[in-house]
Amino acid sequence: MINEKIIKTNFCKNFNNLLQLNDKKQVDVAKYLNVSTAIVTEWSKGRKMPRLDNIHRIAKFFGVEANDLLTDRPIPDYSPDYLTLIDLYSRLDDKGKQAVMSLAKTLSE
Repeated sequence: MINEKIIKTNFCKNFNNLLQLNDKKQVDVAKYLNVSTAIVTEWSKGRKMPRLDNIHRIAKFFGVEANDLLTDRPIPDYSPDYLTLIDLYSRLDDKGKQAVMSLAKTLSE
């Protein structure tokens, strides 16, 4: 079983990285979750952990999976352009998806 201290450390690191990557402030998260900025500061300093329901809401806020907040692995790049591309791709039929894959392979060579 993973040590609680390791999970807390991972969360702290990932939470702060996501704030920076998304150009967000602790107050933005506090407003979204309807919690005090003091508690968000405690999370960002690794002193406390959010409840599980708030971990899921934080993940939604940043557009990541809850597990991305708790593990020691690189967080995927979920930039706005990436999310838009995924959304547009998901709307395509099979023929459109094949065309996009073909174009992406050609461009990446």
